[in-house]
Amino acid sequence: MDNSLDMAERIRSLITPVLEEEQIELVALKFAGLGKGRRLRIFIDKEGGVKLSDCIQVSQKVSELLDTEDPIAGRYTLEVSSPGTEAKG
Repeated sequence: MDNSLDMAERIRSLITPVLEEEQIELVALKFAGLGKGRRLRIFIDKEGGVKLSDCIQVSQKVSELLDTEDPIAGRYTLEVSSPGTEAKG
Protein backbone atom coordinates (compact mmCIF):
# COMPACT_ATOMS: atom_id res chain seq x y z
CA MET A 1 0.00 0.00 0.00
CA ASP A 2 1.49 3.37 -0.93
CA ASN A 3 1.70 6.39 1.37
CA SER A 4 -1.30 8.23 -0.13
CA LEU A 5 -3.52 5.21 0.52
CA ASP A 6 -2.15 4.88 4.05
CA MET A 7 -2.85 8.57 4.68
CA ALA A 8 -6.38 8.33 3.25
CA GLU A 9 -7.17 5.36 5.48
CA ARG A 10 -5.74 7.14 8.53
CA ILE A 11 -7.83 10.25 7.80
CA ARG A 12 -10.92 8.11 7.19
CA SER A 13 -10.47 6.34 10.54
CA LEU A 14 -9.99 9.68 12.33
CA ILE A 15 -13.00 11.49 10.88
CA THR A 16 -15.55 8.65 10.77
CA PRO A 17 -16.48 8.94 14.50
CA VAL A 18 -16.99 12.72 14.09
CA LEU A 19 -19.30 12.16 11.13
CA GLU A 20 -21.21 9.39 12.89
CA GLU A 21 -21.87 11.75 15.83
CA GLU A 22 -23.62 14.06 13.38
CA GLN A 23 -25.42 11.15 11.67
CA ILE A 24 -23.53 11.93 8.48
CA GLU A 25 -22.15 9.38 6.03
CA LEU A 26 -18.70 9.67 4.45
CA VAL A 27 -19.30 9.15 0.73
CA ALA A 28 -15.76 9.77 -0.53
CA LEU A 29 -12.42 11.15 0.55
CA LYS A 30 -9.90 12.44 -1.99
CA PHE A 31 -6.47 13.90 -1.41
CA ALA A 32 -4.79 15.39 -4.46
CA GLY A 33 -2.43 18.05 -5.67
CA LEU A 34 1.10 19.16 -4.98
CA GLY A 35 2.67 21.93 -2.96
CA LYS A 36 0.30 24.80 -2.14
CA GLY A 37 -2.35 23.24 -4.38
CA ARG A 38 -2.94 20.19 -2.16
CA ARG A 39 -6.60 19.58 -1.33
CA LEU A 40 -8.39 17.18 0.97
CA ARG A 41 -11.93 16.77 -0.33
CA ILE A 42 -14.53 15.12 1.86
CA PHE A 43 -17.90 14.28 0.36
CA ILE A 44 -20.74 13.71 2.84
CA ASP A 45 -24.39 12.72 2.77
CA LYS A 46 -27.20 12.23 5.26
CA GLU A 47 -30.83 11.29 5.44
CA GLY A 48 -32.87 14.19 4.06
CA GLY A 49 -29.88 15.68 2.26
CA VAL A 50 -26.90 17.81 3.18
CA LYS A 51 -27.31 21.52 3.90
CA LEU A 52 -24.64 24.20 3.80
CA SER A 53 -24.76 24.33 7.61
CA ASP A 54 -23.87 20.60 7.69
CA CYS A 55 -20.81 21.21 5.50
CA ILE A 56 -19.71 24.12 7.67
CA GLN A 57 -20.13 22.17 10.90
CA VAL A 58 -18.30 19.10 9.56
CA SER A 59 -15.54 21.30 8.13
CA GLN A 60 -14.97 22.98 11.51
CA LYS A 61 -14.96 19.72 13.48
CA VAL A 62 -12.78 17.84 10.99
CA SER A 63 -10.38 20.79 10.71
CA GLU A 64 -9.92 20.90 14.49
CA LEU A 65 -9.38 17.13 14.62
CA LEU A 66 -6.87 17.13 11.77
CA ASP A 67 -5.01 20.08 13.30
CA THR A 68 -4.71 18.11 16.56
CA GLU A 69 -3.83 14.71 15.06
CA ASP A 70 -1.76 16.19 12.20
CA PRO A 71 -1.90 13.23 9.77
CA ILE A 72 -1.02 15.44 6.78
CA ALA A 73 2.42 17.00 6.62
CA GLY A 74 2.50 20.56 5.32
CA ARG A 75 -0.24 22.82 4.04
CA TYR A 76 -3.45 21.79 2.32
CA THR A 77 -6.98 23.05 1.78
CA LEU A 78 -9.92 21.20 3.33
CA GLU A 79 -13.14 21.08 1.30
CA VAL A 80 -16.37 19.51 2.57
CA SER A 81 -19.31 19.07 0.23
CA SER A 82 -22.10 16.79 -0.91
CA PRO A 83 -21.62 14.72 -4.07
CA GLY A 84 -25.00 15.92 -5.39
CA THR A 85 -27.68 13.90 -7.12
CA GLU A 86 -25.63 13.31 -10.26
CA ALA A 87 -22.94 11.41 -8.34
CA LYS A 88 -25.42 9.17 -6.55
CA GLY A 89 -27.05 7.70 -9.64
